[in-house]
Amino acid sequence: MPPSPVERALAQASRQLASGQAGQALRTLGALGPVGARDARVHELAAGAEHALGRHAEAAAAMSKAAALNPASAAMRVKLAYTLQRAGQYENALTELDRARGLNPKDFEAQRLSASVLNDLGRNEQARARIDEIDAKFKPESLTPEQRLALSLTFASTSPGAVEPGEAIARVRSALESTDDLPPEPRSGAWWHIARLSEKLGHFADAFDAYARMNALRKTDWDPDTHSAQIDRLIDTWTNTPPGARAEGDGSGVIFIVGMMRSGTSLTEQMISQLGAVTPGGETNIISRAISSVEPSSGDRFRPLPIDRARYTQPSINRLSQLVRTGYTRLEPRLGAGARVTDKQPYNFYSLPLIARLLPGAKVIHCVRDPMDTCLSCFTQNFAGAHPYTTDLTWLGRYFRDYRRLMNAWTALSEPDILDLRYEDVVREPETSLRRAIGFLGLEWDERVLEFHTSDRAVATASRQQVRQPLYTSSVKRSEKFGEALAPLREALGDAIG
Repeated sequence: MPPSPVERALAQASRQLASGQAGQALRTLGALGPVGARDARVHELAAGAEHALGRHAEAAAAMSKAAALNPASAAMRVKLAYTLQRAGQYENALTELDRARGLNPKDFEAQRLSASVLNDLGRNEQARARIDEIDAKFKPESLTPEQRLALSLTFASTSPGAVEPGEAIARVRSALESTDDLPPEPRSGAWWHIARLSEKLGHFADAFDAYARMNALRKTDWDPDTHSAQIDRLIDTWTNTPPGARAEGDGSGVIFIVGMMRSGTSLTEQMISQLGAVTPGGETNIISRAISSVEPSSGDRFRPLPIDRARYTQPSINRLSQLVRTGYTRLEPRLGAGARVTDKQPYNFYSLPLIARLLPGAKVIHCVRDPMDTCLSCFTQNFAGAHPYTTDLTWLGRYFRDYRRLMNAWTALSEPDILDLRYEDVVREPETSLRRAIGFLGLEWDERVLEFHTSDRAVATASRQQVRQPLYTSSVKRSEKFGEALAPLREALGDAIG
């Protein structure tokens, strides 16, 4: 019997997703219409494609549809919980895991993932207690190597809060011993925990070795020369041509927080969002999705860039402006009536001149941090998404230089209005720095800005632990602790240092 239309579409979308064409995979699945809407496998694969595009809220919505079609499946509830966790919807994830455990008390992953989510919520002791329950229920010999490794990583994630770093490192190393046949992702996570905990202990050579092992497992093709050529085109597109089309209306209700990853964007949003007038939008893809509808292929592997100026005619600008306004209004329905919404997608720095035309009056806070510390922080993160330049110190230096010259070009333009906010100033003199930022936004100061760490708002980025703590300065000049191990980065950065 020949495969059904759904089977053919699933096979085609799976191939597209595996080859990095997540958007095309979604279009293939969407073309199934009502027939696909009744098949849980279609929604589950769509969730995977949304994850690949960094659209974690959309992935959770797709996975919710899959789970609704299989309400008695504990495994489906676990998959839904995982997508909710990645979207920062931690309490909802715990609810789904409780349902999964009720459906199947012997489901190992439901138990383990609940401990992981508890840790994400900062409940380290509860997470450790849940792991103790798992250890009592599931003996090591009954678990697969993948399960043992996953549990060791969850155990390590509670350190140093609830577990001594040395104990956590030993457990992860033991679990790593028989994992050569496992995919790179869980093994890279293991090396990340070993690295960060070694650093906590002051063992910087061991830490760097583990970070390097992590990145070797994550590394994929990326060409810094191709990226630099794209930046050349982007600068030329928006600096050497007439102003061009521009939307009508006031876009000042949207606050963009941009910069290199690990430059303080999450911290800045968390502090500003303590103001009653500001709704935190998190890392949205509203701008990149709008650009994708005009330039589906920009030559950049992971993100469309607004390079072809001829595409941005007045009708196109009007359509895109309406599209992005609708997106931000969904995040904050009161937009336009005094309320503001933030978008802290760091990569929006690529598109600031276009943003100025789509949302006239929009404000931009540009988070700036010491180049060596910024790049080191990128190198030492086991990012969930695809950020290939972060896996190589030379690539990172090259990428930073391109980012710096792009921001220099945008700052020289008359719009948008950009404020540089230095991470080092924020952690050393928070009130002075944040008063300046809030004044730039035209908002009234509120002392709650300095109590940001008491907020229960979920943060779904690599900085989620940082924003739950009072400000600290230990990350300033962190790069100095790694000495000559960072020589390739210093050489690649060149005169960008200082």
